[in-house]
Amino acid sequence: MRGLFDELRTLYDDVDRRRGDVTEMRRQLDGEANQLETQRRQIDEQRQGLDEQREQLATATERLCEAKRELEEQREAASRQSAAEESTLRQQLEELASDRDRLAQELAAAVRRAEQNTGAAADTAALAKELTGLKSALEDAQQELADAQAKCDRSKTETAQLRSRVSALQNDLAEAQTQFAEGGGSSEGELALRKQVQDLINERSVVELQLESVRDRAAELTERLEEQDRQFAAERKRWQSELGEVTRLLTLNSRYGNGAPANLPPGATVMVERGAPNHVEDEPQEPAAANPVVDSVMAQFRAVQKAAAKRRVGAK
Repeated sequence: MRGLFDELRTLYDDVDRRRGDVTEMRRQLDGEANQLETQRRQIDEQRQGLDEQREQLATATERLCEAKRELEEQREAASRQSAAEESTLRQQLEELASDRDRLAQELAAAVRRAEQNTGAAADTAALAKELTGLKSALEDAQQELADAQAKCDRSKTETAQLRSRVSALQNDLAEAQTQFAEGGGSSEGELALRKQVQDLINERSVVELQLESVRDRAAELTERLEEQDRQFAAERKRWQSELGEVTRLLTLNSRYGNGAPANLPPGATVMVERGAPNHVEDEPQEPAAANPVVDSVMAQFRAVQKAAAKRRVGAK
């Protein structure tokens, strides 16, 4: 029986040690949960910073759109102004061409008159003076025509340059808007920012899943520990009851061990304890029978050993 007590004490020690291991594991899981919670808060702060950067990018995109609208308005205004200037210059060119044709006709008429009146000096002088005036007027008209033509050419060149500039700015704005909207092109900063945002979102999802898993494991271990505590308490109560019965039987056997025959069956000692007649000692001796209480205790002890072995295998 001393060996039985030693095994029970060893089993109690093993149970206490396993309870300490489970408590340590629970403390470690709580520490991991706290660390994951801290990481989640840090990720939330980083995501808040990224949200602020995203808002700044949205504001910059709105400014770009506003600049694009202003540039479009300027382009339309420049187009209207260029069209008005072209129309004015065309009208001036038409007027100058008309004046040139009129002066050419007058010059031809004067030449014809001069040829017809070569004998009249006064007419010749008048015609020469008129011819000089007409030539001067024609030269002035031609100069004005050349100036108007040069001005028109410069206006056309400036209009073409303005249109080319507007087209280039439109392309740049369209490319920038496409890069901001789709994250394409050569905008490495936008790509890096989008990748960082996506990585942080994925990392937060992973951390949340890990935290949820740790919490589930902690709850499961807590539930298992509570169930084991209840089982150990019930088993300890049953063991104490069975050990108390065994102790009582051993005490009873030791009390009657001196006066009873050496081969007195254990059942007879139980009958004496319960107030059976004293003539049991005079009855014929029978082979020693098994005590049902002891057998029950041993069966319970073997069952407890098997359960402990199964728990050790499951824990591994």
